[in-house]
Amino acid sequence: MSRSDGYRTFPTSVRREILKRDDFQCQVCGRLGPERGGNIDLEAHHMREDPEYVYRDHADNGTTMCIPVSYTHLRAHE
Repeated sequence: MSRSDGYRTFPTSVRREILKRDDFQCQVCGRLGPERGGNIDLEAHHMREDPEYVYRDHADNGTTMCIPVSYTHLRAHE
């Protein structure tokens, strides 16, 4: 899925809030980002595209995933 296919990221401040809340660790595989001495890039991932009770870009609708896990997850939804 390319970024031009309607994929939207969190605003920068919310992305940072999610990564910090999750202690810069992938919530699926447990790998650490560079902020904790790891060597994997992390991103904030939307848990639901159209959440029922919170704004789409609210931190409560986000989780931290490493790039490989996020890529696998996105491919599964194509």
